[in-house]
Amino acid sequence: MRGRAGELRLLNEHTRSLGWRADEYSVEDLQRVADSLCGMSIRAAMSSDDADIVSMVMGKPMKRIAPERPPRPERRPGGKRERR
Repeated sequence: MRGRAGELRLLNEHTRSLGWRADEYSVEDLQRVADSLCGMSIRAAMSSDDADIVSMVMGKPMKRIAPERPPRPERRPGGKRERR
């Protein structure tokens, strides 16, 4: 949980412990933003299928243990996927 999400979470903890609050944002608002950023970065990294990127985002060495994912079927007009 490094990067911007971790920095935002740390900033939120520091401001709260020092008795400050970001104007118009509650502690819960900032926590939700940090959680969303963290979740989005993890999902994006894992979607890349690149172990180096996933390791960087997770902050720990990671390796793929499952085989490569098969390509997703193309979507037909109207948003429905073709069946195989």
